[in-house]
Amino acid sequence: MKTALVLEGGGMRGAYTCGTIDFLLDNNIHFDGVIGVSAGACHATSYISEQRGRAIRIGAHYLVDKRSFSFKSLIQTGDLFNAQFIYDEIPNVIDPFDYKTFNNSKTRMYCVCFDCENGESIYAPIPHIQENMEYIRASASLPIISKIVEFDGHKMLDGGLSDSIPFEFMMDKGYDKIVVVSTKVKGYRKSSNKLMPMIEKMYKEYPYVIDACKNRHTRYNAQF
Repeated sequence: MKTALVLEGGGMRGAYTCGTIDFLLDNNIHFDGVIGVSAGACHATSYISEQRGRAIRIGAHYLVDKRSFSFKSLIQTGDLFNAQFIYDEIPNVIDPFDYKTFNNSKTRMYCVCFDCENGESIYAPIPHIQENMEYIRASASLPIISKIVEFDGHKMLDGGLSDSIPFEFMMDKGYDKIVVVSTKVKGYRKSSNKLMPMIEKMYKEYPYVIDACKNRHTRYNAQF
């Protein structure tokens, strides 16, 4: 039997995910495969590297630091979140990431990104995190407040645009037992996007992005 863990995104609501993965580590519970979307992809890395407490440190402390989150960054770079600080300085200097443990783990990781040019989901395998960090960054790049991430021949945004809870992908990959960690309360129903006029203006060259944002609530609600 192959087991899998699915981690939904949700921004700061990912604090629930952080507590969940710390519980799993405390009890030596591991999975054959893990897939994360948006913030879930970021938290998945700390779980696979077996760094208890790291996910909540990043989410609750560093991501509200003005060095990582500021309108100055949005104006100057097109990203509300400072990618250099989050994906370079934090893991390599401030709160060192255990690359060795991650890269040697038997757990296979995937993250979901949205392909802006064809509207499809990219289920990117992450065998070595240094070489694939841009996929993780793309998975967490929300429309409007993030630039499109160009990497490996793709133009990408947040994976939640196309597949917020990718349990079907893991089933198709042969995982028999799947645990889904959702960051929404029981009974939650997503509403239509109120920022569609802005999205239609910003992404007029990317009709698939517009369509994904317009219909995301329908796809999301169908997964529950």
